[in-house]
This record gives sequence, structure tokens and C-alpha cells, in this order.
Amino acid sequence: MLNKIKTQSKRIILILSLVGLVMSVYLTNLKLSNNIGLCAFGQCEVVQNSEYSQIFGIPVAAFGVGFYALLFVFTAANLKKWVKVWALWGLIFSMYLTGLELFVIKALCGWCVISFVIVILVNLLEE
Repeated sequence: MLNKIKTQSKRIILILSLVGLVMSVYLTNLKLSNNIGLCAFGQCEVVQNSEYSQIFGIPVAAFGVGFYALLFVFTAANLKKWVKVWALWGLIFSMYLTGLELFVIKALCGWCVISFVIVILVNLLEE
């Protein structure tokens, strides 16, 4: 079973990248339009309205758009070293953001948790 998953890892990473990309576009749109959207679970609004929801005035979700788009491109182009480095960077950044949610903001955003799980899965799948 594990071997079958490994042989399909490129396809799975591409799908996960697209899911992350769609989520990030949705969350960026919510932040830029100051709308309250659907929350998968948790306290998304608290996280979205925190001072940590932007870096240099850019919504964190917009960085997610860039991350997932490049992950898709690197994977589709079979740039395995770039996928590995990019996935590791995403894991480190996601750990930082999750740490902020848990210990500073003291609220979890369901969409952020889903994104973190996607990044963990990509790191487990990349070769």
C-alpha cells in the first residue's frame, strides 16, 4: 500500500497543491474584502483579524497562494530538489504560524490547520 502511494506521490502532491491554492485564494479574498467567511472549525475570525494575519501589509494567505502555486509548478516540472526544499520551507513557515496561533493568538483557524496538514503530507510524500 505504501509503495502504491509513493508511486502516486507526484499526482497526490499536485492535487494537494491545488487544494491549498484554492483555499489560499479564498482566504486572501476574505482578508482583502474584510468579509467573514465559512470557517472549517476553530476561531478563524480571531486569527484573520489578528495583527499576525499580515506580513508587511500582505495577507498571510497571499503568501500561501504563492507557496502552493510554486509547489504545483515545481512538482509538475519534476524539479524534485526544488519540491523538497520548497516543501521544507512550507513546513517551517507553517510550524511558525501554528505556533503563533497556539501560543500568541490563542485561537486556531480551521483553514490554517488544514493547510498545515497539507504541508505535512507533501513533506511525507515528496521523494
